[in-house]
Amino acid sequence: MRNCLLVIAVFVSAYPLYGFQTGNASHVARSKTDKPASPAQAPNQTQDQKVTVVSVPEIKVDQVKDSLDKRMVNYTKILMIVGVVGTLIALGTLFLIKKEVGAAVTALTHSDKIATAATNAANALMVSDRAWILIKKTITQDRIQDPYLPSAEEMMAPGRQPNCIFYLKNYGKTPGRMVAWRYELQLGPSPDVPPDVTVYATNNLPNATPDLIPQGTSVAQEARFRTWPTLGTQEFAEIATGNMFLWLCGIIRYEDTFERGTESLHETRFCYLWETRMNTPTPAWMPAGPAQYTRAT
Repeated sequence: MRNCLLVIAVFVSAYPLYGFQTGNASHVARSKTDKPASPAQAPNQTQDQKVTVVSVPEIKVDQVKDSLDKRMVNYTKILMIVGVVGTLIALGTLFLIKKEVGAAVTALTHSDKIATAATNAANALMVSDRAWILIKKTITQDRIQDPYLPSAEEMMAPGRQPNCIFYLKNYGKTPGRMVAWRYELQLGPSPDVPPDVTVYATNNLPNATPDLIPQGTSVAQEARFRTWPTLGTQEFAEIATGNMFLWLCGIIRYEDTFERGTESLHETRFCYLWETRMNTPTPAWMPAGPAQYTRAT
């Protein structure tokens, strides 16, 4: 390729000189010898005509080659400089991109931390302000009235059923809406576990009209025996002697007002024993039973 370029350069350089020299010399020669010829002399004029040939000037190929080499070296240097500069610019661009990406990642991480902190603060606020529906407490004990255990004659009157009145209170800072509940009085032989724990099953809670309890408000509720017609004064008498034990069991499901789906659904379970074995003038309701039956969520 380099030799081809050299030949082309020599040809291009020599051609104008050759054409210029030969063309002008012929023209001068003709201008000196040619004279207007008469018709009689025209046939013999071609014999007296002269042609002068000018030699091609000598072209120094080494000089042209050196010139082309220098140009190619210069062009190569320029290309190398351009390449180095372009590389430096590319590296600088990559550095800036990396810096910007790092800043963006840092900003996103900071934003995520801020969002997480805000979410945690909102959740903490909702937890602190949510409704808490529990058995109402007094200075000395929970507010549960003594059970009403009528005699046989009293139970013969309409509406005179054994029952127990207790009170619920919303201890939270926002209203709570009760959506399902079940309360029972139970009579059994054990002072440790209520006789029928299916009262706490949540899959068959009866449908009820939601009952809204504002914050700081208490409401009265009533618990009855599920099978009270089979009970009589004999069973009630055994409660006093300690042969049988009376239980108050219940479950409440309610929602707060923050509308967070399942997180807004809460549950309170309670379990009390009518304790007759204490050395007190009268029996009293005491929290009892396994822990899973005395909890609030």
